[in-house]
Amino acid sequence: MTSGGDPPTPNPDRLPSKSLVTASVGGSIPRFFVFVACVQFLLWLPIWVIYFQERGLSLTQIGLLDGIGWLFMAAAEVPTGALADRYGRKASLVVGGVLVGVSMLALLAELLSPVFLVGWMLWGVAHTFFSGATDAWLYDTLKAEGRAAEYPRFAGRHFAVIQSSQGVASVVGAWVATFDMSLCFIVPAILGFIGAVIAWTLREPPTVLGNGASRRDWSEIAQAVRIAGGQPVVRYLVLIGASTLVFPFLLVFMLLQPYAAGLGIPIWALGPIVLLRGLGAAFGSLLADRVSGWLGSGRVLIGTQAVTVLCMALMAFAVTPPIMALFVVTSFASGLLRPVLSALLNAEIPSEQRATIISLQSLLWTVFLAAVEPVLFALGDRTGLPFAIGGSAIVLAIVASVLLGLWRRAVSSRAVA
Repeated sequence: MTSGGDPPTPNPDRLPSKSLVTASVGGSIPRFFVFVACVQFLLWLPIWVIYFQERGLSLTQIGLLDGIGWLFMAAAEVPTGALADRYGRKASLVVGGVLVGVSMLALLAELLSPVFLVGWMLWGVAHTFFSGATDAWLYDTLKAEGRAAEYPRFAGRHFAVIQSSQGVASVVGAWVATFDMSLCFIVPAILGFIGAVIAWTLREPPTVLGNGASRRDWSEIAQAVRIAGGQPVVRYLVLIGASTLVFPFLLVFMLLQPYAAGLGIPIWALGPIVLLRGLGAAFGSLLADRVSGWLGSGRVLIGTQAVTVLCMALMAFAVTPPIMALFVVTSFASGLLRPVLSALLNAEIPSEQRATIISLQSLLWTVFLAAVEPVLFALGDRTGLPFAIGGSAIVLAIVASVLLGLWRRAVSSRAVA
């Protein structure tokens, strides 16, 4: 490996021809999207907080358990990304699918039993096997075909598949929950195992297969840290994605349920609401390439943060059923932001450390989430969710303003140099 962090020059004898790449690797992309749809068919998504509340956990207890779970997830993020770089993205996806199935079944055990607690911790850890490997697999597959410039469009499709699968699952899950909430965990368990089988049929992109170098996991991680820490543009992109996306995630994936319940919205109605939220995110992700080309990536980053802060502020002060529409608007803004931010980051980092650096971002995201969620849930228990959401809007406005300003300064400084 070169001292500058660039990948070593590939051996032409070890790389397949472009026609073979198209046949063996490019043909995996449709199966990859089927895999994503399986592991993201989260029937529990619209009801999980309510489900555990009905089983006897308070909002504060759920936040504490989840905070510990995020720490387990954070500890797993970088090693699983490094494993994906070393042993292959496909292996990482297979293991993730199996762990999804195991964790879902374990959550049905007796509340707070050892099996239940292990399942809760594996719940997040399972997805660390996807976080860096999916983006890296897709980008490197397109790069092998000479189509890296199309990554923002395919990243939009990837995110759209995630949101569409989650949206459909939410409608079905809310309906299923009216007669048996446990099925909302059993069915995703089965689909996790099916997803693992599908992932096994995928092909590795040649940037992984063609590298015969012996890698050491922690040396790869250290190199990724040096790249992220030594390049200001990369550093601030990583921090923007890691910190600012925490608040809309908490809002639309966790606080939506108790917030809606506080407004008297029935459980069956949560499915359509979450579906609309998912469609908003999918629509935003599909428009990301076009909007960033029209407005510029910088304006997209700033505008989406401003929209999110405004929506959260309105949720805090206008607590009426129609305000639920702002969850859809917030999801649209996040859907628009993610592919643009991902494309900016992928353009800055070398292929060999791509999965690891993306996992570094996920690591920081989970650390921030582990710190913020218990506080936010406890605050919601004691003062009400509107007050907690309003405070989060203020924090997000400050953090986003600082990081976006530093990122723009770093880009300008590099252009001058």
